[in-house]
Amino acid sequence: MAKSWRNSSKSKCFLILARLSGEYLTAKQISDFTGTSYNYLTQRLSYWHTWNYIKRKVFSSGHGRPFFVYGIGKGGQDYLKRIPRESMNRLITEINEWLAKHPVK
Repeated sequence: MAKSWRNSSKSKCFLILARLSGEYLTAKQISDFTGTSYNYLTQRLSYWHTWNYIKRKVFSSGHGRPFFVYGIGKGGQDYLKRIPRESMNRLITEINEWLAKHPVK
């Protein structure tokens, strides 16, 4: 069996943001796309932003409270480049299997 990559949850989040490069997602959307725990994400997103893995913007639709949306940053792109191909393929397969079982509305 292949050695597990260091942090598959972080890697999956960065993969989704990289796939949708130029788009910004909410923490809930990232959770829905990756199957990563929403609670885990809410704890980690501010760290990843501080470390330049992701970009963060305030979004306001004009209705209700503003909220943060996230996109891939330079550090996140560099992080993804360091993932071995075999591990990257496994992570992509896991994301695709998750989305097949849990379609995002």
